[in-house]
Amino acid sequence: MSPSTTSCHDPGTTGPIRLVGRPPRRSGPASEHAETFRLAAAEQTISRLLIRVRDLPLPSRVRAASEKLGLIRVGDLVQMSPGALLTQRNFGRRSLQMLQRVLALLDLRLGLRVDGWPPSNLNEAESVGEELLRMFIPRKGGTLEDELRQLTAPAGSPRNMLIASRCLGWDGNGGATLEDAGREHRISKQRASQIVNRVRRQYEYPRVLPPHLVRCLRMATPRLAEDAGAVEERLYRAGETRSPFRLEGLLTAAEILHLPATFEIIRLEGRRVVVRAEAGAFLAAVVGNVIRIADRAGVADIPGLAGTLRNRCSSADFEELLPLHPRFEWLDDARTWFWFRPRLSLRPARVRNRLVNKIFRVISVTGPIPQGDLQSLIRRRRPIAVLPPGEILQEVYRRIPWLRVREGTIVQLEFCDLRLSPR
Repeated sequence: MSPSTTSCHDPGTTGPIRLVGRPPRRSGPASEHAETFRLAAAEQTISRLLIRVRDLPLPSRVRAASEKLGLIRVGDLVQMSPGALLTQRNFGRRSLQMLQRVLALLDLRLGLRVDGWPPSNLNEAESVGEELLRMFIPRKGGTLEDELRQLTAPAGSPRNMLIASRCLGWDGNGGATLEDAGREHRISKQRASQIVNRVRRQYEYPRVLPPHLVRCLRMATPRLAEDAGAVEERLYRAGETRSPFRLEGLLTAAEILHLPATFEIIRLEGRRVVVRAEAGAFLAAVVGNVIRIADRAGVADIPGLAGTLRNRCSSADFEELLPLHPRFEWLDDARTWFWFRPRLSLRPARVRNRLVNKIFRVISVTGPIPQGDLQSLIRRRRPIAVLPPGEILQEVYRRIPWLRVREGTIVQLEFCDLRLSPR
């Protein structure tokens, strides 16, 4: 075999596939100046030639020119000369440079002659190896922000890359509407939409696996549920991000790059909570049912809750999920009894908690009353389904701002006394 060729034997072909470097344009025998094309393994060479052109991160103009010329695989593309490509409409020097840059990542270039192409099993080669997917993103150093910034390169100028990052949440701030991003950069909503769609179209077919993004998606996946701020802080302390990175940007990147999103974000009265994928609606419904049960009784306990909703979640699931609600409070050190703190004001008033409302009605009639008598009156007429032990009731009294416990007697304070009386 000539020193200017590299032979790659393909079991599906009758002969070897050879890549021959074209001689440069200078005087002298062509054989003396022919470049040698070297790759680490023959199988890797063949797999790169079999990649579909549409799976490469190329601009839409390069893809359109390739489709017009009938260039389906990389093996077809590398045999084209730069001059032949430049004759195509809407294919200029910048498109040529981007194409050459991508081919260089594959250790390929334009102007090669591929002997034995196409192979006989060309139609059977559909998949792209994972090592080829990862090679478009640098592996050494950097953070998640660096990877996502490189992925916005199809937007064009640095200003357009900032606009795309702002809209998609790839700057770590959770994303922005097209109107807000356009207002910040003094462009119209339509122009901002064009910039973002340019990035989305870029990855319509290519499958890219940025290593930092893949790791962050894996690290952000909770067992059941976790506070979003805690997850973002964990990614920051692990060195994956330069600052706490809002998880909405991870979900947008996973959607655009066709990666499986292993988590989703729900809101519990304004608090962002990360839950496992496809479990958000179910867990939100469970929390809503628990709130209704707790408000109807005033308080609730984990063992009784697990018995009532035994087909929904276990006790461990409730202990992990419920404290993420902003109004949730434990009423004992053993973490058994809890309530969802009602919106209590300094003035006595009815709230969405049956126990608090019953205490208010009784004390409004009786005035100061011993704790035992108050508990007995609460049990009478339309008794509450779950009446907690005395120490739990005492903790409830302590958390109601217009009540005081003085020597075993429950006293309702007037509004003027609330400013003067210490807790």
